[in-house]
Amino acid sequence: MSSPKNNILLVIIAFLLLIIAPHITWFSIHGTITSGDWFFWPRETLKTIHWGTWIPFFNFGSPNVQIYFFPFKMMWKLVAKVGGTYTQAVQITFLIPMIFIGFWGMFIFLKTFTKDTIASLLGSLFYNTTTYFLIKQTGHLPIAFVYSLAPLIVFFLYKSLQNIILDNSTKALYYSIICTLLITIGVTYEIRIIYIIVTFLLLPFLLVFLYTNNSSRKHIKNRFHIFVSVILINVSIFLFLNLYWLLPSTQLMKTIEQIADRGLFGNFLYSILYAFTLYESSWTGAKPNLYFIPQSIPFIFWIIPLIIITAYIFKVKHKTNKMFLLFFTSVALLGIFLTKQSHPPFTSIYKWLYNYFPGFSLFRTASKFYLLTAMGYSGILAYIMVLIKRDKLVYYTTVLLVILLTILNIKPLVTGEIGTTFKLKHIPPDYVILKNRLLREHYFYRTLWVPANSRWGFYSASHPTIHFINTLSRRWKNYLPPGHHSMTENASFLLDQWFSNQLLDISSTKYVIIPIRDTANNDNFFKYYAPREYFVKIVSQLPYLKKIDIGTKKLLIFENPDFRPHIYVTNEVETIYKNVPYRKVDFKYINPTDYKIYLKNIKKPIYLNFSENYHPAWKIRIGNFKWYKVFFNKRYFIYDKYH
Repeated sequence: MSSPKNNILLVIIAFLLLIIAPHITWFSIHGTITSGDWFFWPRETLKTIHWGTWIPFFNFGSPNVQIYFFPFKMMWKLVAKVGGTYTQAVQITFLIPMIFIGFWGMFIFLKTFTKDTIASLLGSLFYNTTTYFLIKQTGHLPIAFVYSLAPLIVFFLYKSLQNIILDNSTKALYYSIICTLLITIGVTYEIRIIYIIVTFLLLPFLLVFLYTNNSSRKHIKNRFHIFVSVILINVSIFLFLNLYWLLPSTQLMKTIEQIADRGLFGNFLYSILYAFTLYESSWTGAKPNLYFIPQSIPFIFWIIPLIIITAYIFKVKHKTNKMFLLFFTSVALLGIFLTKQSHPPFTSIYKWLYNYFPGFSLFRTASKFYLLTAMGYSGILAYIMVLIKRDKLVYYTTVLLVILLTILNIKPLVTGEIGTTFKLKHIPPDYVILKNRLLREHYFYRTLWVPANSRWGFYSASHPTIHFINTLSRRWKNYLPPGHHSMTENASFLLDQWFSNQLLDISSTKYVIIPIRDTANNDNFFKYYAPREYFVKIVSQLPYLKKIDIGTKKLLIFENPDFRPHIYVTNEVETIYKNVPYRKVDFKYINPTDYKIYLKNIKKPIYLNFSENYHPAWKIRIGNFKWYKVFFNKRYFIYDKYH
């Protein structure tokens, strides 16, 4: 038999070769890590991040329904303040912790039950190289981060329950508080995954813990006061630590409900086969498929499910660790059932849960429940490895198959075929020139990007970017011609109308920018709309715009000299169909949710124009503003009917 020291050395080597090495790009100090929905943030913008209910950087502003992101974004701000880059901020808050927490958290959790180093290693390798986890690492980093936290959260719940039974209330409270702190950290990254962890991992674990152990139920019953005290203390801690987003979110409930109530999506991307094999439908073994085309399942992904089924038929007859096995089995089955979404059997249950089960409307697609299957399979696999240890041939064959699957999954990370966040990107010089130009201009205006904004385009609270195509389908959709037209046709139409100049003016748009066709950084979105030359021709012919040269080689910038300021007054209601005279007013920007406006010599009614999206939470106060007085004075603000 190998010694414990040798086994630990083997675990460390496996961690370095199979986890660290494929993610080596994430440790680089050169280049930028950005891909898909994981956008690049300019350092100058990071320095200005502010807690609040409004996001001012994009289009015309929007309610901040993810205020819980505040803690890690404050860490980004701190990194930027001390001279760090965006990538370094992401490495500190996401990438590097995710690698270590995911592997060692699952290893420690499994080792607690199996007491077997190799079994725990294999379970952890499987958990950390599932196609779902790797896909999320390519652009949905908050989801991936909380996925990595899940095993530790369950582990500390177990340690707390264990110490309640041992009548060690101090340790029970200690471990429960760590569990609560981890949940709180998870909330700041991805609240939906924490919902899954609490509802479908922690509660089942507690029930299984009590169900499988008569002595546990008796101990809990005898120490019920300790059990209740621990729960109350931790609920209080959780609520206190989360007040910073819970309270302001009450003002945004309607917006949150609208986002949550978008209807189910992607039934064709899920099936009982994908669910059973834990195979993410966009996984190709190279760059992920982003066109919602389900990929075929390679045979090797059936290996782990078949091993588990075979083991249940022939080997799982032991009653040791009954709680451990029941928990992972129930979680795996629950995960399989949910991640098939509306696929047979029981096609209507997921939709019923979506419509009626509290909180389930946050999951319009079932992919996030792959976490449950991954957790369940990892635990069952580790348990099976302990059971078959005496059968050397079966044991080593299973070890090789698990390692083979691991290597197959990490191959595109090692070779770079997967691209995305595993390929460093570099900002084209033209975007640096543009950023420097915008930073020198300290007054407010927007930049309109045609057809869409580049991930490298500079944005800030004083220079938001407008994604033209997205805005066409939302804020400006009422200005489009009737009938069905392509987004490219609509773009051409809206820019060349008699009211187009006025529309850009009252939108505070100073620059219209046509991005680079940046294939090197996978930032060529023209392929989704029309050739770049098409948009260059349209914009170049607009009489109200003037092409300017700021030193860029490929990036094209056009100036709209008549743009209006962020806040101004008119004597009549403004419209895009009439050029209403306006007057500038003095105002002071405090933060994205607070402006101090100075109006003088007002002798007749006026219209105060504020070029941000409307939201009922915007209020006007005459005189000094004290936030705490809002709670005690119903007439603290001007009545809504006047603005």
